Amino acid sequence: LMNILQNHSLHAFGNVGEQFDPALHQAVSETETEETSADHTIAKVIQRGYKIGDSVIRPARVSVYVLKPTTL
Repeated sequence: LMNILQNHSLHAFGNVGEQFDPALHQAVSETETEETSADHTIAKVIQRGYKIGDSVIRPARVSVYVLKPTTL
């Protein structure tokens, strides 16, 4: 079934480490990190997203890294 859908331009997206894009991803939780390079990247994929061509059929549901607040 997936091969048939891929032949009709259906593609899955949403991988750990990708930059968070609100047009493609739905953030359902946040995970704190101390690494500035990981800020606003995907920490965990809860549900893959799908699109046909450039049209999003279902956004990917993800957990996103956010910088841990620093204490003074």
